[in-house]
Amino acid sequence: MRTIRMNVTLPKDVAETLKELGGPRGQSSFIAESIRFYAKKLRRHQMQSELKAQYLEASGEDLDLVKDFEVTTADGLEDQE
Repeated sequence: MRTIRMNVTLPKDVAETLKELGGPRGQSSFIAESIRFYAKKLRRHQMQSELKAQYLEASGEDLDLVKDFEVTTADGLEDQE
């Protein structure tokens, strides 16, 4: 896998956690895996939000269709009494 070198600035507590969990030679791997994990979580959340918005839009359209259908099926029933 191709890599690039980056220079980042971290808060002291985050840097200490990185050193603790990533070890002296595994910090880059720890950062890469953390970003992949968090990106996947963000993408999943974004997809769920989009699906929810689409569902709500579709359910509103369904309710409009039901209302239109109720008027159509009730049309003329008063005359049969």
